[in-house]
Amino acid sequence: MTWLKLTDLPEQRVPMHIDREKSFWEIQDGKIVHQTRVNRTADVESFEVLEGSDFIARDKTFVYHAWTTMKTVDRDTFTPLGDGYFRDKDCGYCEFETSIKPLKSGSAQGLKVIGAGYARDAVFAYYCGRPITSCTLPMTLKLVEQTGEHPIPAATTDTQCFYEGALIKGADVTTWKMDANGFSRDARNVFYNAMKLTGARPDDWKFIKPPYSTSGDKIYFMSFVLKDVDKESFEILADGTARDKHSRFSGKNRI
Repeated sequence: MTWLKLTDLPEQRVPMHIDREKSFWEIQDGKIVHQTRVNRTADVESFEVLEGSDFIARDKTFVYHAWTTMKTVDRDTFTPLGDGYFRDKDCGYCEFETSIKPLKSGSAQGLKVIGAGYARDAVFAYYCGRPITSCTLPMTLKLVEQTGEHPIPAATTDTQCFYEGALIKGADVTTWKMDANGFSRDARNVFYNAMKLTGARPDDWKFIKPPYSTSGDKIYFMSFVLKDVDKESFEILADGTARDKHSRFSGKNRI
């Protein structure tokens, strides 16, 4: 964790990435400014920005998130944990979109960042800061094996499987594994994200192209069966729609 004094930075500002003429943080007329909005109470001389963050800063007294003074956060123990999660001596926090909020448990006890948006503490599992209330064993939460350059937002506990924080109902954790592009399967079922593909058999299921797959005589769009599809003539078009010899499909619907 590195805090950078704003007064020491070139031109005393943190430029935006796309338009470097504009600033996330800067000093104007002896005041701290975030995206043109003036903070009239922050102490300029002690003001520091968190390296790698465009929104989090602190002065000698408070932590700030953009224009918001985080008065309940302990300034001296506030620490980034990675993946948008933070903690101080009393509580865990998560930054998501335009705010940073305390985690639901209100405690930092047992807090650990798992990765790909997941974390857990002694009470809850979390995905992007939202409590996964269906998770019954949060202290056993672990990330699935990661492959490729993009994080796979899937995790398991000793008894449950999750995708993007949603419980995959009926998944057998002992045989469940991720496939490609949000699809997964266990010994009995195939899933897309957290939804089961009705009638799909794991032994003959095949991925076609996002988000299409097939099993037996069925073709699926995400977790939906394409009704009355002619499998022999079915093809996916360049714009992501599909067709068979009868007509085209837009998503799961025939048009």
